[in-house]
Amino acid sequence: MARQTYCPDVPLQRCIFHKLRNLIRDLVTPADLYSLSARAYRHSIVDEAPLIWQTTEEPEAWQRYHAFCTKWNESQPKAVRTLQRDFELTLSFFQVRAQAVEHGEDWPLTFLRTTSHLERENRNFHRRFR
Repeated sequence: MARQTYCPDVPLQRCIFHKLRNLIRDLVTPADLYSLSARAYRHSIVDEAPLIWQTTEEPEAWQRYHAFCTKWNESQPKAVRTLQRDFELTLSFFQVRAQAVEHGEDWPLTFLRTTSHLERENRNFHRRFR
C-alpha cells in the first residue's frame, strides 16, 4: 500500500461522512410505522450518530459510541455492525492532535476530522443541476 510505503507514520483515518452514509444505508425502518413516523424514527438515529464524534476527548467519543450501539443494537443490528466495523479508525484524529500537541502545535479538531469536504461540494454541485 502506498501510504504505508511513503507515509508510514501517518495514521489511517476512516472518513466519518462515509461511515455515517453507510450506517444510514443499513437502517431498517419498522414495517408498522407510517410515513411520518418512519421518517421521525430514522431521523432520531441519523441525528444521534454524528454526536459520537462531536467531542473534544477520545474517551467521551468511545462512551458515546458504546451508548449508541447499546441503544440501537436490538432494533438496528446491521447498522450497528456497520458503525462498529473499523470504528477505531474514525477516531485517528485524536491521535494526530496528541502528536501535534507534543510538537507544540494546537490544531482544532474540526480541521482534523475527515468529513470529506469534496463530498459536500459534490452535493452542492448536484443540487444545482437538479
